[in-house]
Amino acid sequence: MKKQMITNRLFSIGHSNLEFPRFVQLLQQSGVCAVVDVRSQPFSKWLPWSSRPSLEPQLRDYEIGYHCMGDLLGGRPRQANVYDSEGRVDYERLKATGVFQKGLDRLSQALEDLRLAMLCS
Repeated sequence: MKKQMITNRLFSIGHSNLEFPRFVQLLQQSGVCAVVDVRSQPFSKWLPWSSRPSLEPQLRDYEIGYHCMGDLLGGRPRQANVYDSEGRVDYERLKATGVFQKGLDRLSQALEDLRLAMLCS
């Protein structure tokens, strides 16, 4: 991925304890046209608006796209071989997997044309 391609095109945002209007305001201020949700489990019992079934249609109302990529880029992968003996994710192993590389490739392709925000917890 060329550095100039991603300059001012990829942002990171967490839902933290934000209310939905503030969350959207931050996205709009940055000119973000789509959210890439990289949470392995895109749900929150504390902030229900940030759960995928609620978030996706709400963002659509503001003409902001939503794409869930937690299965490819999430921090709690399904592949057992990327965990160490203590049950922690070994990110060196994870980044070498085809699944993770597929996620990076998709993200890189989207960044050629779009301004994105990766959503994490």
